[in-house]
Amino acid sequence: MPKIFLTNKSGHPQTFEVHGWNGNKNITVPPHHMSTIPAGDKTSGAIIALHDGHEGEQAEITFN
Repeated sequence: MPKIFLTNKSGHPQTFEVHGWNGNKNITVPPHHMSTIPAGDKTSGAIIALHDGHEGEQAEITFN
C-alpha cells in the first residue's frame, strides 16, 4: 500500500489539509518530525499546507 510522507522541517507545528485520505481530516506534524498517511492503490487527493488558517502550498497526488 502506498504511503504519503509529510515532513515538517520548521521549528513550529505545521497543519496540512488532507483531501482523499485520512478520513479527509487535517493532520498536524510537530516541528522537525515526519508523519505518514496510508493511501490505497488507485486513489487520488490533495495535501495543502495551512499558514495561519490560509491555504498555501499544495500537492495533488494520484496512485495508479
